[in-house]
Amino acid sequence: MSIALERGASHQLLPPRELVAERANAQQLPPEQQRYQAALRKHAAGLPEDHPLAGYLAILLGEQRGLLQQWFGSADNWVAVPLHPRPTP
Repeated sequence: MSIALERGASHQLLPPRELVAERANAQQLPPEQQRYQAALRKHAAGLPEDHPLAGYLAILLGEQRGLLQQWFGSADNWVAVPLHPRPTP
């Protein structure tokens, strides 16, 4: 997710949030990934509570969990999650 944000992506394909909640764990958050936590927390703080990405970040950041890509499962039911708030008109 950090790479997508750094490169200016608008969306990221992710497994359903329920799957992330079920499979993410602390053992899948390697120490080298910890350095990205502050930037992700800052990004999360700028999202509205009801933003689709907020729930994912709450799982991963709130409990210091990670999810390796091979644990995502089939891409058949992945969703395109917007990474940024919608601009206000």
